[in-house]
Amino acid sequence: MTRSAIRRSRGSGDRVMVELYRIPRGGRARQPRRVQLAAQIGPGDNAEPVMTIMQPCED
Repeated sequence: MTRSAIRRSRGSGDRVMVELYRIPRGGRARQPRRVQLAAQIGPGDNAEPVMTIMQPCED
């Protein structure tokens, strides 16, 4: 899903929004819920590319 979101963004920045369905773990719910995550790509400690996947409200 993240790869598809990156391709759709066409290089418009270092952060893309990813929507997917997940089933809550350890609860009674069994129906998938749609969630939105943010994927951000930047340099790591040794200038290697690093992808961080987080909630949209996180930095």
